[in-house]
Amino acid sequence: MAQSPDRACPINPRIAHILCPGLSGAVLLIVALALAVACSSPTPTPVPVAEEGDRVLLHYHGTLDDGTVFDSSRDRLPFELVVGSGQVIEGFDNAVRGLAVGETVTVRIEPAEAYGERIPELILEVPLDQVSAEEVSQIAVGMVLVLPNGAQAVVTSITDTTLTLDANPRLAGEALTFEIELVEIFKPTSAPEPAPVG
Repeated sequence: MAQSPDRACPINPRIAHILCPGLSGAVLLIVALALAVACSSPTPTPVPVAEEGDRVLLHYHGTLDDGTVFDSSRDRLPFELVVGSGQVIEGFDNAVRGLAVGETVTVRIEPAEAYGERIPELILEVPLDQVSAEEVSQIAVGMVLVLPNGAQAVVTSITDTTLTLDANPRLAGEALTFEIELVEIFKPTSAPEPAPVG
């Protein structure tokens, strides 16, 4: 004698009839088991991502639009960064936020979020009569000089009368493409409560 649907299905017969009218007890049993498994599945643990204040280790590979590699950490130890600390250009910092360990992202950063546009006023022409002959003999195009205000400038031209210096950042005016791989995240730990005095 076949079992009645009431005996074959752990679902209350009234509910089973409302949800699945006309289904056999075996089908109802399968539906009930599927619901039980779905309800008993553990909630997945959220994957930590890089957030404001986290200390992270990462690798990066930076190229210009023409493919020139201007910097890379691939052959060095991972680069260390505190997210949101202002250590790096804005576009790079924004690209790191939200990355999980092992995740890689490629991002193109426009000059406004990198080193800015080139500023013509930062190209300086210095009369050679203001520079000693000994100093001039030691200066060559491409050298980086430190200006009296502490800024750095690249020697771009030397003529019989002038020395031309460019104090713009080396990558000013360039769009930068970075491939960034997040290696590790260190979440900040809360400071211990101070011990009561007395």
